[in-house]
Amino acid sequence: MQVHDREQLLSKALEIFDGLSASDKQADGPLCAIKKAASELHVSLPDDVINTRTARKSELVRELMYRILSEKNEHPDDLAIDAFAEAMKAKMRRSREEKGRGGWQAAPSAHLTYLLVEHLEKGDPVDVANFAMMLHQNGQNIDEIVVQAYRKSVKETHQNDLS
Repeated sequence: MQVHDREQLLSKALEIFDGLSASDKQADGPLCAIKKAASELHVSLPDDVINTRTARKSELVRELMYRILSEKNEHPDDLAIDAFAEAMKAKMRRSREEKGRGGWQAAPSAHLTYLLVEHLEKGDPVDVANFAMMLHQNGQNIDEIVVQAYRKSVKETHQNDLS
């Protein structure tokens, strides 16, 4: 996508997003705005926006989110936190709706810590942040016994790999 087309698409998507209802802005508003803008402007979208598995994380969607948030004239730290919180909300929503997940409010800290550590290895910072949020909102700390057990297993695995 050429720079001019990209800028035109983002400007049109921002205009479309501004016209959405509050509820439509919450879920996939930026993605919907980009797709509608591309349709109106007859512009082809990059593969990462077309692919439903990568669309929400695509560079165009992130850029539009940044522009939406920057209109509020907030500090870049606050904008980044707001954008990250939106990613956390979207991930939690998908987990509830598509996988039937829930019940973290009653989960013991050892279980949430285990899941947090397990998701560190998977590499998605949004998952890790969601488990950290759960611990925080439950008034719990990261369970040190789980962390120690994890460290021990990693150390043993590393030593076995060297043997």
